[in-house]
Amino acid sequence: MRSVLVFFTLFFLGLFQASAMEAPFANSSEDPTIGACILFDAGPNGTALSCESPPAPLPNSPSDNADAPTLDAADVVSVYGASYTSVASNFNPGWGQSGTVNPAFDPGTGNTVLEYANLNFQGTDLNAANLSAMTHVHMDVWVAEGTDRQLKFTPVNNGTGTNEILVEVPLTPGSWNSVDLPKSAFTGMTWDSVFQLKFDGQFNADGSANANGWDVYLDNLYFWNDGSGTTTEVTYVDVTFNVNMSNEDVSIDGVFLAGGTGLRDARRQPHDRCRQRHLDHHQAGGFSIHRQLYLPQWQLRGLEL
Repeated sequence: MRSVLVFFTLFFLGLFQASAMEAPFANSSEDPTIGACILFDAGPNGTALSCESPPAPLPNSPSDNADAPTLDAADVVSVYGASYTSVASNFNPGWGQSGTVNPAFDPGTGNTVLEYANLNFQGTDLNAANLSAMTHVHMDVWVAEGTDRQLKFTPVNNGTGTNEILVEVPLTPGSWNSVDLPKSAFTGMTWDSVFQLKFDGQFNADGSANANGWDVYLDNLYFWNDGSGTTTEVTYVDVTFNVNMSNEDVSIDGVFLAGGTGLRDARRQPHDRCRQRHLDHHQAGGFSIHRQLYLPQWQLRGLEL
């Protein structure tokens, strides 16, 4: 009889332990820091509780910064970023958008970025600028991992050509994306009087419509010239005059060459057109000239350029 009692005792204890091993810890759902918990057979000492930590939540904002730009400031017109002077006048004009703008969001590095929270679309006002010489627009963009949305961008121009063309901004969620959109992508735009920018996020990743807001972070937003754009350059040329010093008159207000008193007479007559030349430095026959020369056009034959 005693052996039968021991058998049933061990049998029921085994059922209890087996069922306990498969049962989740009842209170685990009450503490978000505790994941799934189970009881397991610890041998002669009884049972033990084992809990797994839940997976770390995905970050919904950046914790670092994009690489700083290295372009020469002469080739850049900046809208946002610490590296160049901005031409923006208002980062949050009232266009009826759903989201908010924080131009001083700190990802924890002290180097702030531009936050678009709950974005559907967002504008920026600029001091109107002729950007026709620019060849690209650059931006660094961060969106959270798991984001399945599409972002589009356009400058807004009130000069010649097309006013605006939305172009897709390529995105890899979970990291900073360094994006350079060529001017040619904005078909028909001249960028000769850009006064606004627009971001539109009302799309799913496949291009279908989605008006729900989502978060976007931006930095280093600027237009730039890769060297192939239209530029205006001032060329400085050094000019040397070889002067025949055998026929000259010197006055108190300059040196008058190749004409003697006839040249002085020409200066007194307003109908004679004269050219004014400035010599930074010229030496002829030991005589240094640092003055302005007033020469009638007909007298230029006496000079060799």
